[in-house]
Amino acid sequence: SAGDRTASDSTLPKALEPAIAQLRAAFPFTSYRLLEAIQTRVRAGDSARSTGGLGRIEQVSKTTGKGPSYLMNFMTKPMVGANDLIGFRPLNFEAEATVKVPAGEGSPGLAAISSRIESSFDLKPGQLVVVGKSGFGDDSLFLIVSAKVAN
Repeated sequence: SAGDRTASDSTLPKALEPAIAQLRAAFPFTSYRLLEAIQTRVRAGDSARSTGGLGRIEQVSKTTGKGPSYLMNFMTKPMVGANDLIGFRPLNFEAEATVKVPAGEGSPGLAAISSRIESSFDLKPGQLVVVGKSGFGDDSLFLIVSAKVAN
């Protein structure tokens, strides 16, 4: 996620540095943090689905009992004769969380926020691709994907 907080980017994995450099050049955010790293194995032409919790999102209310979560599903497309490209047709990513609504901003209490990114794309094995950006409460959520072919 990205925002205007003064949090340090020092906890980001080195492998993400090229993608973060692209984001910094294109967007005005002052900090970036990794919410989750998802690893899924799937055969060419098959689909996959993954669900789970997202890392710490400071806006989330501890009184709800439900933390922030995601759902990701995609289908790979064999790219015969396409210079070893890996195709995603499509990839869907959804995130949701319950946040506190502070007093003075309407009625205080809890509100649900959600974010969705959907895209079809191709990438080379090992390439990092920024698939999309979506608002997520006061922050923005970026989906960065990398893939490799397993033997």
